[in-house]
Amino acid sequence: MAQLCSVIDNRDVDGSARITTTNPATGEVLAEVSALDEEGARDAVAAARRAWPAWAATSFAQRQRLLARWLALLVEEEKPLAELVAREGGKPVNEARLVDLFPACETLSFLARRLHRLLAFKPVRRGRCSSPTGVPAIATIHSVLWR
Repeated sequence: MAQLCSVIDNRDVDGSARITTTNPATGEVLAEVSALDEEGARDAVAAARRAWPAWAATSFAQRQRLLARWLALLVEEEKPLAELVAREGGKPVNEARLVDLFPACETLSFLARRLHRLLAFKPVRRGRCSSPTGVPAIATIHSVLWR
């Protein structure tokens, strides 16, 4: 069974609690995942805020290269990723490929090719124009639903 921790500022951080994730089809325990408390979540958001200026200064071309590299890694590691997604979701491997990995690859491919157009400056005729303000905190509950 895997013991997974959170990563903040490129450091492994153990939360104050653990969440056990299981295969819903078999009940097999797949991993124990670190659960951050409020202080840990605040630390993660603070770290993301510190990283924000460097990311905001990253060119569209560099972001496209990063997305293309991410896509290449997904394709390169398709087999073990599909097997993991299948076990975590309690579904057949081919369904994991079709429903989970293929759409992720398509999205990354689209963004890697068109990011410069999607993020390019566009004048606004009327109304409000908003710009990025920083980092949102997002809690995911993907595997936790099956506990």
